[in-house]
Amino acid sequence: MFKKHKFLLLLIIVCLSYSGILFYYNKIKIPKVIEKTKIELQNTNENGEVITMVNAVILKNEDGLKKYTKLNDEIIKDYFEVREIPSNLAINKHITSTDMLSNKVLKEDLEFNEQVSLNDLADEKKWFTDYERQKEYKVKTLVADTVKEGNIVDLIINYGNGDYDVILPKVKVEKIISPFNSKDDDINNNVAKRESDKDFIVIFNIEDESIYAELELAKELGYFETRLYIDESQPASKKTFDYNKALEKLNITKDRISTKIKDKQEESKKENSEEEKNKIKLVN
Repeated sequence: MFKKHKFLLLLIIVCLSYSGILFYYNKIKIPKVIEKTKIELQNTNENGEVITMVNAVILKNEDGLKKYTKLNDEIIKDYFEVREIPSNLAINKHITSTDMLSNKVLKEDLEFNEQVSLNDLADEKKWFTDYERQKEYKVKTLVADTVKEGNIVDLIINYGNGDYDVILPKVKVEKIISPFNSKDDDINNNVAKRESDKDFIVIFNIEDESIYAELELAKELGYFETRLYIDESQPASKKTFDYNKALEKLNITKDRISTKIKDKQEESKKENSEEEKNKIKLVN
């Protein structure tokens, strides 16, 4: 009887040992080997050579970016990231760090999840010729905030009566300063709910003195808006603004414009005077 119990106990121990070994191989050892083999296969080419991993800068924003966009710090942070990819998937002259994007200009459109190459980038001065002057203007709308620095637009003067004219066709946006800076401002960050009395400050490169003069005259007749070019190969819009014809269309005399300009100058002087008085009060 004792020998029978001893045999059964020994048999149970052997069975448990086999069960433990089977569990180890099925649940731990074999899955590890399979996973290791998968990784080795993924990281080897058809000749069995090991493929190394490299860093690549990828466009992470689903909106993509248009050609001519100037890559400032904010755009780089919001649109790009560095990922580790197999070297055999890296494109020619791929960018390995977001630092390499700083102050560059896109030469091509970039799509979501696309790698960035040196061939996609240009230096600002090389890609765009040097300009003599820059000037800022108040602009009411930027195509629902889709216009970014470096984009190509038409600058339009809207007379507020359903009529408008193209005053600066196919011009590059040099810089945009938004009055809606707070990320927590849900209303103003929503274009459809935004306050309408605020303007963007947009800097353009002005090549000619006569264009500058026209812009100064035009801004007294209405407000500026933009139209975004989908592709730089599109032909430039025809310039339709003519100051004298605009006065005729709006039934405005030059005397009224002169008076309006003088009133604005006087108002500006008063504002500057009040600011100086406030500064003096603070100092005292």
